[in-house]
Amino acid sequence: MRNALVIDGLDYWRRTTPEKAAVVMDGDVVAYAALGAWTDATAVRLDRLGVGPGDVVAIAGANSLEWVVGALAALKCGAAIAPFNTRFVRDELAHLVEVTEPKVILADAPRAEILTQAAPGAAIVRMSEISQDRGVAASWTAPRVPPESLALIVFTSGTTGYPKGVMFNHEALLANYFERKVLEPRYDQDMRHLFTLPLHVGAGTIWGFLPATIHGGTFHLCSGLSIADTLSALVSLGITHFEGPPVILDQIVQLPGFAEADLSALKVAHVGGSRVSIASLQAWWDKGVPLRQGYGMTELGGFVTMTTDAEIAAKADTCGHGGPFSRMRVVRPDGSDCAADEPGDVLLQGAAMMAGYWRNDEATAKAIVDGWIPSGDIGVYDALGNFKFVDRSKEMIISGGYNISPSEIERVIIDLDLVREVTVFPVPDAKFGETPAACVYADAAVDPKAIVAACCERLADFKVPRYVIVLDRPIPRNDNGKADRKRLTREYADAPARFPKLR
Repeated sequence: MRNALVIDGLDYWRRTTPEKAAVVMDGDVVAYAALGAWTDATAVRLDRLGVGPGDVVAIAGANSLEWVVGALAALKCGAAIAPFNTRFVRDELAHLVEVTEPKVILADAPRAEILTQAAPGAAIVRMSEISQDRGVAASWTAPRVPPESLALIVFTSGTTGYPKGVMFNHEALLANYFERKVLEPRYDQDMRHLFTLPLHVGAGTIWGFLPATIHGGTFHLCSGLSIADTLSALVSLGITHFEGPPVILDQIVQLPGFAEADLSALKVAHVGGSRVSIASLQAWWDKGVPLRQGYGMTELGGFVTMTTDAEIAAKADTCGHGGPFSRMRVVRPDGSDCAADEPGDVLLQGAAMMAGYWRNDEATAKAIVDGWIPSGDIGVYDALGNFKFVDRSKEMIISGGYNISPSEIERVIIDLDLVREVTVFPVPDAKFGETPAACVYADAAVDPKAIVAACCERLADFKVPRYVIVLDRPIPRNDNGKADRKRLTREYADAPARFPKLR
């Protein structure tokens, strides 16, 4: 991809399909010609503020057309974009500003007010100013930065200390899209991509509007996640491409209108982030939609393997054999490769690998070992070479010397009648050090003893939860849609004192 940049696709489709819808939000349609002109005008605005190659432009705001325009304009200036988590409070935002030293921060009204206090000296461009650039005639020639130039800094969730900034250059992002195109040829001009997650997460840029504009498709952006509205949009907009964590796909299946919904347009449905229930895979398959399970991590551009249609048909509960330009290993503690069906630590490598962590050489050195990135996950290959995610190694529960996978217990409980969501996590235990507890969200009252009894039938006794906490609300989740296991572990650290021991 010599001399190619992620912004080049927009200029190409601006010339060749000027009237085609590029980005759509709440019925507001921005065609490719209009998007090109709008981003040019905002690039001129940023240029006047001194933004150029090598700079960082931070973005702090809820999903909006202006968010997308601001990001593309910053890339047109040769700068890198650094999305900030919209849920961060003043001190957290102040830390990110201190770390990234952005030339400019693009912010919506709520974040602009916080940032004015958190970083008094920062140059802030409000999203309302970007709105004013729409329809403005401007002449802009983007500087040609080298493909190894930094394009994106994605901050990790920060569940262990401060968030780390994962750096991607243009070359790595384009390699990511090329590999994905090889795995999924249906990334093309006809794609109508529905995106429901916050833009500030890694998927917002890596999997969101950038691949849509590169392929000349249409990016449908949602202001927030509503499961019912998502199903309605899939049908009414004729969405062809959709992705999300298992909980979103699971909840859509549980909607009353799912059985009758016309999803014939939906060609590509990606799911990743945790294990997917067989019931959910089957429900989508019955609608003619094969869920493409993927596995990877932010540091590798989001994925290193993704099932093909043939692999779904043959073994739906695996993640495929790996991408053509990515490599995976499952190893023992001594670094030797595991045998078939032997779980081990997952090591990853690929063309879309990060350039490192932003201004954190120590963390980079720990993250990339002999060219491989230890994922922190436990995985396994079967005899046919199909990869299956087992669990996060850091989330394994160690009870009386036994390693217990929360996902294994969750798969049993989610299959029970009435149960809509479940998350398993460790709580203290005087005898065994820690023991499994389960938070369950159900349609109606469920008997915790019945849940334990079902687990006893399908799991070894040391894996069966000793505590079951029934919630009358959905399980809390982070911005990626994953269950916030860390939060539950903190909130219910005193579960042995608050809830009855069930076994």
